[in-house]
This record gives sequence, structure tokens and C-alpha cells, in this order.
Amino acid sequence: MRFFGHVVINLLVIVTSLIGIELFSFLYLFVDNLAAGQPVKSAYISTVKLNPVFSPRLFFGNYDPLHRQYLEPDRKFDSLIVNKWGFIGNGHDDRLLDRFPDKPRGVYRIVLFGGSSGAGVGASSNASTIAAQLEKTLNAHARHPTSSRFQVLNYGIPGSYTFYELTKYVAEASYLRPDLVVFLDGWNDFITHVMESSRFHVPHGMVNWDYLAHQYFELLHGVTVAPDPPPHIFTWSYIVAKKLTTHLIAPQDGAAQVNRLKVYEHHPLFDFSAHIMQDAAFPGNVYSTNAEAMAAFSIAKGITFLHYLQPYPQLGKILTSAEVTAIEELHAQYEHTYGPDWALSVFTRRLNEAYIRFQTVQAELAEKYKTKPHVKFYDITNVFSDIRERTYADIIHYNDRGQELLARRIGSDIQAVIERPR
Repeated sequence: MRFFGHVVINLLVIVTSLIGIELFSFLYLFVDNLAAGQPVKSAYISTVKLNPVFSPRLFFGNYDPLHRQYLEPDRKFDSLIVNKWGFIGNGHDDRLLDRFPDKPRGVYRIVLFGGSSGAGVGASSNASTIAAQLEKTLNAHARHPTSSRFQVLNYGIPGSYTFYELTKYVAEASYLRPDLVVFLDGWNDFITHVMESSRFHVPHGMVNWDYLAHQYFELLHGVTVAPDPPPHIFTWSYIVAKKLTTHLIAPQDGAAQVNRLKVYEHHPLFDFSAHIMQDAAFPGNVYSTNAEAMAAFSIAKGITFLHYLQPYPQLGKILTSAEVTAIEELHAQYEHTYGPDWALSVFTRRLNEAYIRFQTVQAELAEKYKTKPHVKFYDITNVFSDIRERTYADIIHYNDRGQELLARRIGSDIQAVIERPR
């Protein structure tokens, strides 16, 4: 009996010690995030999400050989639910409007493309996304001569930009027999064509290579390795131990960076990209080329095409204090993770420069296609200029109110376009 008691006491001591070590490790990582400049709430959430129980993720998302990533069916993404077909549904149980992939008779089908902001990140639920509110608005107010209902399919996906959308449109969405397509672009094209080089520490970017293209390229060429995921239990202890031992036995000597550059330099697109990226107008040129390719494909297929240059917080709106705080907090994390180019002031200056070029080419495309009544290019960067309430959830995503206002604007444009005969 005495032996059994000693065993129980020893087990309690071991368990208590392990729990204490785990709590101390959590606190260590939390303080480390605070020291890096993260606000208290953000630092806490970041630390919690190191545990895969609270943030289940696959390496670089879900790999797609054509589009580089896809949304996993029947899973939650942020506050949104991905349906069984791999896109974000509109949060209703209307059997007709939920029909997919077959197009129901009498339904006017719209496909909405965009990045995470177009997909609805920032909305409180599926029913509050741009796509869902657009569908609701059109069915309440719009009229079409041959269709009785409007269906909006949400093909937004995080990180999506014009070239990704072009491939998704041609290779997949065109087979859904859409009557009209909507593209919401700008932000991710800036990230892809201006910021990726600083994120990956190379002299310049690669034409039409986004974050995932760089990640997979480096992984497959041995520049990086797939991360060793932490265990579901004793997560924070594992991370601290690994962090400390890595620091002690593997000091940085620059060899990895040299290897990275050699791998990139071996790729023929590297020198080609350096040549064409010397032109200051490059971000606008590649944005224009991709957008115009989508427009040309739409004309060839007889699909109505609407392309929007999306709004962002630092342009065209007086921000609320909550919006300013959200932007500052997220940029503090970005600067800590990716370096000084992602600091708010530097990032904003480069973003504004890129958007000036985007606005120029958007206006040029609108003028070029003005005789095509079913091909439209819109600059809606000032859509929130008269709004004093909060519309942004963070540096680019829109809250429920912002998504509602965008849906209204797009809905009015759609109504105007479909009233014109082909």
C-alpha cells in the first residue's frame, strides 16, 4: 500500500512538473511575441495558434498542381464554412441556388473571383460575404429578361491575384457556364509583384510568381524543408526546446541564403524577370496583361465581364480609430516576420505607388473597351470615401458593413449591364 502511495505521489510530481514546464514555455513564447512588438491580444492569439489543435493547417495550405492551392471541402476557414465542392457557400438552404455544378434552368449564374477579401474573410459568417449579399441584393431588386433567379458562386480564395484567377477561370470556372464573371483585384497583385522579393530575400521577384510559387519552388529544390509539425500535447515545450537547441547548434552563417540565390539564378525566368522588372511601370503592366486576357476570353465565350480595382484602407477613406489600430497591429507582426520593408510607413508608400499605376491601367482598359457593353473595368478605390463607420476588418479585409457596400455597388453595375442587349 505504501509502495502504491509513493507511485501515485511520483506520478503527480511528474505530471505537475510537465504542466508547469508547458505553462512556462507558453509564457516564454508569449513574452517573446510581446518583445517583437505584437500587442497583448495579438501576441496571445499567435501563441495559442502554435498548437495545431487551435490552428490546423497543412504545409503551405492544400496543394493543387494547377492553381497551387485549394480550399479543403467541408472545413471551416476563418469564420467561414467551405462547402463540399471546395468553395465558400452563401449561407442559405435555397435548393435551387445551391445547385452545383449543373446550372439550373432559369438561373443567371455569376462567378465572383478574388483573394481572401473577395472570398469574404472579415465577414462574420457565410451569409455576410460579398457573394452572399450580392446574390441576396440581385434576387431582391434586379430583373433579367430570361432568368428568374440570380446565383452567385464564391470563387474567392486567399492569395488569389490576376494570373491565378486567369488560370482558374479558363481551366475550371468556364465549364460552369457562367453568364457573368466578377473580378476583385489589386491588393494581391501588389503583394505578388512588389513585395515577394523582400519576403524571400532575393534581389527581385519572378513574373507572376506568388507566395506559394516561391514556397513550392524552394521546397522542391531543397532550399527549404517541410516544417516539423509540433505535437498536439506539450506543444509549447516542444517549440521552446527546438528553438533553443536550433540556436545553439545551428548558428546562421549565410550558407542557406547563398544556396537560395544559386537555385533562383539557375532558373531562366530569374534573369528574364530582372530585365522586365526594371521598368517602373511593371506592376501595372502585368496587372493589365492578365486582366485583359480574362476580358478577351470572356468576349470569346460570350460571358459578361466586370473587373474591379478594389479599395484599401490608406486610400479614399477617413479611418476610424478601430481601423487604424487593426492596421498598426497587423503591420507590427508583418515587420517582425518579414523585415523592414513590411513596416507600415514603407509598405504604405510602396502600395500607393503601385496603386497609382493600377488606377492608370484600369482607366486605360475602361476606355479601350468602352464600345463593348458587356466588358467593364471599374476603379472603386473610393467606394468608402463618404463612409464614416468602420468598413475594414484589417489592412485589406472588409467587415460585414464593407462587404454589404461592395455588394450593393457591384449589384447596381450588374443590373445596368444586363439591361443592355448583346
